[in-house]
Order: sequence, then structure tokens, then C-alpha cells
Amino acid sequence: MRKIINYFSVGAWLLCASALASDFQAGLQAELDSSFKRLKGVPGVAISVNTPDQGSVFASIGTGNTQTGQSVQPNMRFRVASISKFYTAALVMELQEQGLLNVDDLVAQHLVVPGLPNGDVMTIRQLMDHSAGVYDHINGTNDFWSIALDDPYKLWSGDEIMQYAIDNGPVHQPGSAYSYSNTGSFLLGLVVESVTGMPLSDALSFYLFEPLQLTNSFLDDWSNPSTPINDLAANDRAYEFHKTGIMAAGAVVATPEDVAAMARQVLGGQYLTSSSVEQMTSPSANNSGYGLSTYIWDAATYGYLHYGHTGTLSGYKSIVMYVPDFDVSIAILSNGYANNDSSWYDLIDNVFFYVTDWYAQNGGSGCQAPPVNDLVLDNSQATLSGNWQSDSRGNKHYGSNYLLDEQPSVGTESARYDFTGLAAGTWQLSAYYPANRNYASNVSLTVDDGAASQVLTLDQTSNGSQWNPVGTYAVAQGATLSATIESSGANGSVVADAMRLQFVDCLP
Repeated sequence: MRKIINYFSVGAWLLCASALASDFQAGLQAELDSSFKRLKGVPGVAISVNTPDQGSVFASIGTGNTQTGQSVQPNMRFRVASISKFYTAALVMELQEQGLLNVDDLVAQHLVVPGLPNGDVMTIRQLMDHSAGVYDHINGTNDFWSIALDDPYKLWSGDEIMQYAIDNGPVHQPGSAYSYSNTGSFLLGLVVESVTGMPLSDALSFYLFEPLQLTNSFLDDWSNPSTPINDLAANDRAYEFHKTGIMAAGAVVATPEDVAAMARQVLGGQYLTSSSVEQMTSPSANNSGYGLSTYIWDAATYGYLHYGHTGTLSGYKSIVMYVPDFDVSIAILSNGYANNDSSWYDLIDNVFFYVTDWYAQNGGSGCQAPPVNDLVLDNSQATLSGNWQSDSRGNKHYGSNYLLDEQPSVGTESARYDFTGLAAGTWQLSAYYPANRNYASNVSLTVDDGAASQVLTLDQTSNGSQWNPVGTYAVAQGATLSATIESSGANGSVVADAMRLQFVDCLP
């Protein structure tokens, strides 16, 4: 795995939590390398495994941007396609927990679509398990694709999309059969908008992305060929049609790390109650392999029961899987279609079996992460001294702004980030700062874990606009870990933006 920070001479402070963790990543990369050789037609693949004992483990291969030739990078975002339905379902379950709706409510209790066949009798649950019988404008015979591909700048309204369901009639009576429908999922997004009073993109951010600290995830309701997405794993079809034409059914964009983290937090019970997770993962009446916008892959076929979703859209192929036996999630994202579908499924199987076999043999650490296991502090939560200047130029910083000291030779500025009340364990500290080569390469960073203090050097000239691992630290129960950035002696402008602390493992 690529080291990002200039570690200076910090020795054992920056060793991996265990040799096994290094072995696991190396094996994951080797499995991907081997499988990719048979995956013809796909430019690049990225994998993230979110674990209770090793944090996020990344592997990648191939070309991440077919326009520039850049290789796949950890910060690259992919169109996750129909995995968006899983995101929307998690949001709906959260809205149910907050009392804003119930999945057994009639859709018409929250949104009336004039002329929609069976619109007065279908339920939210039926939209989620694809038994509502709503016509599918993406896969049905109609003029959607001819219009959408002819004008990738066309913004689609909810009324336009629902008109396809109105004009083409119902597929069947609600609740009587399973029929996968992107239009039904699109309608679910309209229900969310009606219930929350927010655009779907804002509702996902407020209720899902922000609480789960998914900083590299968003609903794409704005990009087009002239307004591209930063750090997208681009392919030739990335902007072939405007994603307002699919929205809740397929418009989420995210990094592999965010996708895996989302699945593990949602299905692992860190975000929703066990009752909500059970509802999502229980077989529906008309399809034993599908719950509430969640696929169910049985243990009899695959060795271990697991849940998640797949996605295919605009040249992107994806899958996310959560394995409850090991509390591990796996996200596999690609920016192309395989010439032979079986080679794609072989890659998925090989990675899945590698991860599950590894955990079956090694048993992880036997450690359960504490309920609060991923913390982010923005500069607004830091203790500041000196004359920092607030700046919000560009979109490469974390949160609404960052702090800048353009004259580190004059006075001393400091920003202390205090992570308090920590659970006992090993924690990984990471730093975030905007991308700018004019920043200092020798920024002083002091880390105090309550038992000892260590001065490190942070290089802010490179690897900006992403989380950069600083090191792992053992802390006692209830302890505070402090990270302090200081400007004194720096050889360029110093930035204070955000710091992140993630639980890695229990103490021996």
C-alpha cells in the first residue's frame, strides 16, 4: 500500500497494527492482479475492504482515467450505478426510524403522482423490493435512451420520468410479483424529497453521507460533458446522459473506501437499528434473493451469507458485499465492461473467497470496534492560536473552509485537534489538507496519545484533498489523543484543515 506522508524518522510509531494486516493487503492485491489478467475490456478496477480489525484495505490495478491515462488511485470516485438503490434504502430506513414515514405506508400518503397506475395502492416497501409493478423506463421499450443520449445536457424532471410509467401502464398488480424497476426506485427518491422537503442530493448528504462521514460520496444531479466530476475514474461514457434521468436508482458517485464503509456501517448495525437491518436483509415475498433494495446471497451457494447490491451503468460495473460472519464489507468498482461477463464474476468470486478464507483462517483479531470508531474534527472544532486566515477558495478542502498561514516565519500559529473520550485500542490518525504545491513540505505535527508525545513532519506539498495516514497510536480507555499543527519554521504556507481518527484494533 502506498505511503503518503513524509514519515521523517518516527520509527516504530508508524508500523502497521500487525504483520497480518500487511499480509492481507498483499494477498488481496495479488488476487486482483491475477484475476485482472483475464478481465479483458475493463480499463481499471479498485477494491476496498472495510474491516473491524484492519481499517480500510485498498487494492487497485489498471487505468483509472481513460482520458488522461492515469492509473487507478485511492481517491478516485466511480459511478456506483444501482448500488445507489441500496443507499436510498438506507436513507428510507433512517427516515422510518425518525418517524417521518413507514415502509408500509402507501406512496400516496406522501406523494401523489396524477395518473400513475396503482399509485393509490402501492406501498413504499413495494418500491423497495421491486414488487410495485412500476414500468421501467431504463430497460423498457421507449424513447428515453434516444432522447437522453442525443442530449447529455438535458435535465430530466420527475414528471418526465414518471410519465413513462403512466404511458406504458403497470407491469403487474402491486405485491403480486417481482419486477426490477429503475422507475420505481426513481419514484422512491421523489417520496424522500416530499417527506424531507429537500432535494434528494441534500437529503442523502444530511441523513446519510454526513453522519457516516462519507466525504467522497454524493448524488450526481449536476455533471455533464462541460462540467465534469473531480477525481472521477472517467471512461468514454461517463457523461453520455444526464443523471437526473436516473437519480435514486443510479446517480451516486463514491470512492471504493466510502462504498465499503457505508455498507459495513449500515448492515453492521452502526447506523440503523437491528430491526431496520433485519427488514432490509429479509427475503421479500416475491424474491427470496432480494430484500429492501438489498441482494441476499445465501451461504449454501457462496459459503457465507452476505448482503449488498450490484450496479451497471454508463460503462461502470460495481458490487458491494457485507459478510456478517466476519463483519467485513467488500466494494469492487470498475470503469468498464468485461468482454466476457464470466470473467467479471470470476474476479468477484476470487476476491470474495480470498477475503472470507483469510478471515476464516486468521479469525481477525477477535476484536469488536467500539460504537464510535471513526471521528473527524474540522478546523472549526480545533483549538487555535495565532493569526490564521480563513479561506474557502476552490473545492479541494474538507468542509466549508480551511485555515491558512501564508507567513509562517512571522509569529507562531497552531491548531490543536483533541479527540476525547476514546475507547481503548489502536487508532489510526490521518490528515486532510487542500491540494497545492506551494504549501510547506516540513509542517510540524505533534501527536500526544496521553502516554507520550511525538513530533512528526507533514509534507503538505503533495497528496492533497485526500486523507493521508499519519500513524497508529495505542490509547487507554477514556484517553485523549491530540494532534497539533504548528507553522513555526515551515518553508512555505501552512494549512490547518481536518484530522481523522479511526479505530484499528483492540489492545493486546
